[in-house]
Amino acid sequence: MLQDLTESVFKNRNSDYKSNLGHKLNKRLVFNNVFCKYGWRYQSDLLEDACRVFSVLTGCESPEVVSILANTKEPLLAYEGKVKFVGYQNGNVHIWLLDRDLEHQINDILNGCFEGQLPDIAA
Repeated sequence: MLQDLTESVFKNRNSDYKSNLGHKLNKRLVFNNVFCKYGWRYQSDLLEDACRVFSVLTGCESPEVVSILANTKEPLLAYEGKVKFVGYQNGNVHIWLLDRDLEHQINDILNGCFEGQLPDIAA
């Protein structure tokens, strides 16, 4: 189930940014149109699913990231400082994985989704 959730989240993130191209996950992720001036939230569910993945892998409780970012302009550090979320006026949310081990864990899961097509990330 974690593998399916991880694959769904990371295959559907914004592909306009270099860090989001291909199957490999880098330390920065971008989710488009999480917030909109009309109140629509196109990728907020996807962001919440990403938070579930982070929660399972870190063993930390998941904060209500979408609600918190909707009410503040400050970056949000979560999951014991391993993940940073920043909401922007254009409605996008950028996520930085500050913990290399978490990045490797997610890539290991993605590697299973893509049948070993990812390069060895431990090198």
